Amino acid sequence: MALLILQKKFVQSRQMFEASLNIHNDLAVAYYFIGNSYSSESEVEYQKSLDSNLELKEDSNANKDPLDNAKILLGKAIPMWIRYAEIKPAQAWMVIHLLKDSLFALDRYPEIEDILKQILKNDPNNIEVIASLSEIYSHRGENSEAIELIDSALDQDSSSLIVKLIKIKLHAKS
Repeated sequence: MALLILQKKFVQSRQMFEASLNIHNDLAVAYYFIGNSYSSESEVEYQKSLDSNLELKEDSNANKDPLDNAKILLGKAIPMWIRYAEIKPAQAWMVIHLLKDSLFALDRYPEIEDILKQILKNDPNNIEVIASLSEIYSHRGENSEAIELIDSALDQDSSSLIVKLIKIKLHAKS
């Protein structure tokens, strides 16, 4: 089924994964790959928009702008990856970067904080989520909150290299 994504048969791949969800609606991997399918199709549309240079089209009945299609498709990937993280909070690291990149590309910056907090409700010891959330606080200038969150992560896992690096970065900004 993932091979269909590589072959750019996006609709067929989603149909296969959706069929598997009809059998078992909490099959996390299906949500992951449906999200990837939308994201991959979005990338194809985005490349089309670059190739066409977004020039004004002579035909007023032309199809939608490929950039608009890319945004719509990418927007459909987000709930799939969120569902994956809800079902598998310990593996949320597989989608956090995808969610961040997608939400930022769509100018939906505030949503990532809510998503990360929801994942933490399901998995309060998730170091990757804590690190990502502290980075968001830092970007907003809330350094004391970011450092407090990172310190709590270090209390949970003092060997985490990512948390140590983020703490160094946060202290350098202060």
